[in-house]
Amino acid sequence: MRNYAKIPDFYGMKQAYATFCRQAPDLPLFLHDWYLDAVCTEGHWAAAVVEKGGKPVAVWPYFLKRKWGFRYVAMPPLCKMMGPYLLPAYRGGKHESGLVEALLTQLPPLAAMEQDCHYHFQNWLPLYWQGFRQTTRYSYTLPNTGRLEDAWNGLSSDYRNNKIPKARAWVSLETTDDTALFLQVHDKTFVRKGIKPPITPGFLQRVDGALATRDRRRIVLARDRQDG
Repeated sequence: MRNYAKIPDFYGMKQAYATFCRQAPDLPLFLHDWYLDAVCTEGHWAAAVVEKGGKPVAVWPYFLKRKWGFRYVAMPPLCKMMGPYLLPAYRGGKHESGLVEALLTQLPPLAAMEQDCHYHFQNWLPLYWQGFRQTTRYSYTLPNTGRLEDAWNGLSSDYRNNKIPKARAWVSLETTDDTALFLQVHDKTFVRKGIKPPITPGFLQRVDGALATRDRRRIVLARDRQDG
């Protein structure tokens, strides 16, 4: 690991992480520094950052919280993934294990830690050696080519030929910027089940503001054609 350099201080970490975000060609929305700023409200986020040749090549963002005097890492609300993330050139092969080990050395002492990692991260052996436990979950993705017809062709024939045509007959779609209306529809799902809605209006406005100013969100409303 002697070829890998860690970032020495908090402000240097923030700058290095922002640099990584600009350089990573396939960085998920959830790992961008501005998105973490928006969703990490009941604690604070930090990151392990490892450089090679003066350039950040691997990061591990984490959401640090405290309870009863214990520090622990959890997943922020509306954040689907965190954990180690490497530039494509450093995934797999001889680089990955050394980089993950270097990231691990930067994590603070913790009472507990839970992370949902991106599917790019597949070599968790260094974490196993440190006593972590792992569960594999599967996701199915459509091709991301930027062309709607490719996504359509990626759907099963049952959806293309039956379910979607039937839905079109009684549902109309429209886009809106009305976050209050979105929250009203969102909350009905939980109220119907007798569960407190997990997202507050203030938190939604905070996240929506971060997304909308960067043109990274769209609200699509489905209406019943009969009664609106």
